[in-house]
Amino acid sequence: MFKKSFFGVLLFTVVLLYSVTSFAFPNGWIDTDRFGYSGTITRYTDETLTEQVGDVINTGSRDLALWSDSDYPASIVMGSWWYSTAVDGEGNPIGAGHGNTHGNTGPGFMQYYDLIQDYVTDQRYSFSNFDGNYWTTFNFELVVNMSEAGAVARLSAPNNTGDGGFFHTLNVQLTATGLQGSLQNNGMIVAYEQDAFPTDVFGSISGVFENTSGTTANNGFYSFSFDLNMDNWAFENRDDLVGASFRMGSYGAPIPEPGTMALLGIGLAGLGLYGYRRKNKA
Repeated sequence: MFKKSFFGVLLFTVVLLYSVTSFAFPNGWIDTDRFGYSGTITRYTDETLTEQVGDVINTGSRDLALWSDSDYPASIVMGSWWYSTAVDGEGNPIGAGHGNTHGNTGPGFMQYYDLIQDYVTDQRYSFSNFDGNYWTTFNFELVVNMSEAGAVARLSAPNNTGDGGFFHTLNVQLTATGLQGSLQNNGMIVAYEQDAFPTDVFGSISGVFENTSGTTANNGFYSFSFDLNMDNWAFENRDDLVGASFRMGSYGAPIPEPGTMALLGIGLAGLGLYGYRRKNKA
């Protein structure tokens, strides 16, 4: 009896896990300037990351521009430096980035700009948590592997001088909550502009960057780990921006297929039945 019960629970658990992980799709998009990031950068002598050089660098808060689209295809992960509130004596904008305290000065500014996804090895998009009206949670994963310089790539450490190179690895994991995703006629769940106001974000940006710039003093390997957050200077100052207006963007992912939903239902029903039978026997 124990073996039957054990293998029954194991089977239902496998089905349940399969159905949950099947919700992430390789097609979809995320396009938003709403989030921020902060964290640390550590320099090493070589790619083994065993011998540290200098102290760990704390980046402070940075605004994030994030765009990844499987159909375009393109992936951009970078600091959104261009927003500005600065004007001259006559009220004219001084220029992009002026007055932006989360812009592209100092350590922590990063840029991965790939308009053909040459180095993207995996990307996943999904909506979840349907509340009866909207899908409220969006999940996104991006994996980049570069073996040489190609796409525009920068990581500012310790400063913005000579910060070019390439990302050996770049991993983005993001979960945004509080969205209002609705099903469209094409089978995609979409949250756009007024429906794309997240209430919170969880996740990270991490990887290894090799600085190969002409500023040889900065050459080396940099391991970075950034936490995503809602601290965004441009969003907080959106009513005072000059030049470019703040852009909330959009999120899109396929609706889970009926077969996937059925598997999830079977898994949940099985676990419930097992618990009910054990309770009655007790």
